[in-house]
Amino acid sequence: MLAKKFTRASMREFVESIADMRCLHTVILRNNGIDDTFTEELEALVNNWKIQSLDLSNNNIGKQGALALSKALKDNGGHLEWLDLSRNNFGDDYSAVNSICMGLKSQRSLHHFGLTVNTNDPKKADFSLSEGPTKLLVTMPSLRSIALVASKINHTEITTIYNVLTHQGNHVTGLSFRFCFLDTRSVYLLSKAIAINRTLVKLDLSNNGLSPITGVYIVKNLKNNITLTDLNLSKNGLNDDFAEALAETLTHNEILWRVDISHNPIGEVGGHALLKAIRESNDSLESLGDEFAANSASMGVLNVEEIRKLLKQNRVSKEIRSKLLYEGRNTKGEDPKNLTLSQLNYTNSQSFFDAEIEDYKLLKPILFTNELFPKKTKSRLWNI
Repeated sequence: MLAKKFTRASMREFVESIADMRCLHTVILRNNGIDDTFTEELEALVNNWKIQSLDLSNNNIGKQGALALSKALKDNGGHLEWLDLSRNNFGDDYSAVNSICMGLKSQRSLHHFGLTVNTNDPKKADFSLSEGPTKLLVTMPSLRSIALVASKINHTEITTIYNVLTHQGNHVTGLSFRFCFLDTRSVYLLSKAIAINRTLVKLDLSNNGLSPITGVYIVKNLKNNITLTDLNLSKNGLNDDFAEALAETLTHNEILWRVDISHNPIGEVGGHALLKAIRESNDSLESLGDEFAANSASMGVLNVEEIRKLLKQNRVSKEIRSKLLYEGRNTKGEDPKNLTLSQLNYTNSQSFFDAEIEDYKLLKPILFTNELFPKKTKSRLWNI
């Protein structure tokens, strides 16, 4: 339930009504005005062992609510796999954040959490509450991704993340630092880690006020990366210099399938560079962001339209490859990975080609990739 603005009575009724739902895996209560008067209901949600994914972000949970949640997390460890508590009101309280971190340690199956940790005390300008959450990447073997949204992250915490990403036995696949406004030194260190990391699949640096030079450094360090597939750089200050650097990276990197650059002041020069790179040298990229076409007019209408078609061409190529391999397996009784393109029947699939590629021809090689980590809330789960 999103933005329903629960009363205490309705929240209690809701918690009681889902207590016996055997197939319930996910509960999303984002932006519902839940505050510290809901402590009993919050504890009941965490105590419900059937819930594996819980989203309580964008609410008004303060110190008392956080302490109640941490107690429930400590007492009932093991069943939560995904938890988002970001953008609540306890992020500037040390005892609340520390208690939540201690509670998270008890969740032995947890692979993702989201928090907002910050301090509003001007006397503590050099103090950051992010140290506790970032250290969980070291102490929790099950943890695969974290989202520190609208948080204050100092160089000490970025150094911890750098050490984790560059460690040979690390297991981190996703990081999100939306609205964190990382400084240049932090972005530089993070980029160095990405250059040699072999586990990170998704990185979100949107809404960080990134300058063109920091954006350039990020994408240059992706030339030889073989794991990062999803990079979000939307809503920053990236310009033509960045777009040209990204275009250069795309001529070498065949792993990236989504790079969100929407809502950036990229002009026609950058748009033309991206168009040329995708047309001539890249078959893996499928998206430049969901809002790319609608918010990139500065790149030139013709450039944007041609890029859109080329991205769809890449996507359709992979879908056709998947379909043909599936048909080949069914007709020949063989494993798709053992089939070559020459063994597949293209003639019978011509109508499928025509329907999918619309008004442009399929010119690129047909490839096959899958999204590695689909969102948990979209995978055989009930969203309530």
